[in-house]
Order: sequence, then C-alpha cells, then structure tokens
Amino acid sequence: MSTGQGKISQATVFCDQCKVLVCHLCLCDGLGKHTGHKVLARESACQQVKETVESTKKSLESMSTVVQDQSQKMEDLGEELEDVHRQACQKELEQTQEIEDCLQKSRTHYCELVRSCSIQQDLKRAVTKFRSASMSCLQTMATDEPGKCQSIIPLIKSPSSAGKEAPRVQNKCLTTWGFNSTSFTAESLDSNSLWSVTIEKNSSHVGDTKSGYLFGVGIASDQLGNKELVGMNGKSYGIACSNGNLVYCHNSKIEQLMPLDGLPLSITVCVTNDQSESVILSFTITNSSWGDTLSCKKVLMDFIHGDPIYPVFTVSQRVKMQFPTHV
Repeated sequence: MSTGQGKISQATVFCDQCKVLVCHLCLCDGLGKHTGHKVLARESACQQVKETVESTKKSLESMSTVVQDQSQKMEDLGEELEDVHRQACQKELEQTQEIEDCLQKSRTHYCELVRSCSIQQDLKRAVTKFRSASMSCLQTMATDEPGKCQSIIPLIKSPSSAGKEAPRVQNKCLTTWGFNSTSFTAESLDSNSLWSVTIEKNSSHVGDTKSGYLFGVGIASDQLGNKELVGMNGKSYGIACSNGNLVYCHNSKIEQLMPLDGLPLSITVCVTNDQSESVILSFTITNSSWGDTLSCKKVLMDFIHGDPIYPVFTVSQRVKMQFPTHV
C-alpha cells in the first residue's frame, strides 16, 4: 500500500498541509505531489497530532458538559411549562364545566316551562274540543235520526254484472253465489238515508246458524270486494252475526250486543251525514221472538264530510237478505 508516490515503509516525514505521511520522493521538485508543502518529522508530527487530539477532546468534553447542563435545564423548564399548561387546562375545563352545567340547568328549566305551557294549551284545546264533541254527541243521541232520513232501497249491482260500467239494479234478495260468503256494495248515498233488510234462513242450504260469520249489514267508505266481510276491515262498519252473537264490528274489532235467538231478523240502518266532523250510524234490530227491538247509535269520526258512503251487505250460504218491495 502506498502513500502519495512512495510506499508506507519509506514514509519518513509528515506533510503538515495534507496531514499525511510521505516519502522523500513526494517532496522532489517537479516530481512529488507535496512539493513546497510544510513538512515535519514523524515524531514531531505525532506529538503535534496528539496535542491537537487531546485539546479537541477536552474542548468537546467541556462542550458536552455544557450541552448536558442546558439539556437538563430545558427538560426541567419543559416539565414546568407542562405543569403550568396542565393546571391552566384543568382550570379552563372546570370553568367550562361550570358554565355548561349552568346552561344545562337553564335549558332544562326553559324546556320544562315550554312543555308545561304547551301541555296547558293542549289541555285547554282538548277540553274545549271535548266539551263541543260531548254536547254534539248528546244532541245527536237525543235526536230522532230516522225522522231526518229518507227511506230508500239500496241500488246494488247484480252478481251477473261484474263490470264497473254495468247498470245497477234493485235486487230484492241477496244470496251468495260462492262457497262461503259474498259481499255486495250499493250505490253511494247522496243524503241522509234509511233502509231496512230482513235476514232469513236459506231454505236451499242446511247449516248451523250459530257458528262462523253468518251475515253483515252496514256502511263503508269504499266499495268492498266480493270476499271482504262487513266490519272485518278498516273501511266498513256494521252489525254482523258471528258465532251465534249479534255484534257491532269495525276493522275486526267486535262489540258484543246480544245472542242471536233465531231467524228471521229485521235490521233498519239509518245514516246521517250532515255533520261537519262525523257520521251518525243508527241500527234498529227487530226479531219476532223478542217482541221488542234493540237500537244502537254510533258516532263515526273517521268519515270526512263529503266523502262517499256506501251501504254494504255480506251474506253466507246459510242465509238470504230480503229488501222490502216498496218504501
């Protein structure tokens, strides 16, 4: 291995400018790379380098000590600042929580006041509405509804005329043409109306009149399908015979009236729709075996004034419905 132009075994002097050991050939004029450089004897150079290293070491150790002291001071200062920041944040959070609690209490109190005021207003309106409805209901119950109604025979589409455009005919007798029950829908009412129907046993069919849905008579807000039973859906109200009992029913909810003693049975339906917020539905049930009549009256709030009202009828195979020949 060589240093400059000579071998390491021949390096006897030290180039102070380049800081390397060189041989005498490297110092020759015009030949060596270190011509004109300051050179030192190898022993002197070693002593000089040693002194420089020791001086630099002491300087670095002194600087390291200063840096460590400064670093410790910075750490102490950082911890102090963090502690101050932590205390300031805690105080800020406590103040914020106090303000939030105060605002929440105020909000809760305000909401309670608003709710109380709203409840009082709702209660006042409800009492006023209830008073008006109660008076109207009492007047309705005391009114002779049949005296206000026109006696009619409902116009019912013949079973053989299933199309929507088929003419309406006055069927005097309704019987089912299906295996179970059939429903009929008459023309909608154009005024306060009253009609009667007699339910008799169907002599062409032998069956128990004390089980299942036997018949239904009432009104609906829309036309019923052939298999939609009166009172067993949300659009119809009526008197029905179910499992041997006469019941008032709507949307499959049943109100028991009395047991069915036997047939024939006459039902008169009276509908008054001149009220602004309700329809008055009255029933009178007559059975020769009683020697008396049963009357009931319902105030229907679901009907909107002006909406169509359809007389509806349901008959099973075991019965037939007979309308009067004239009114």
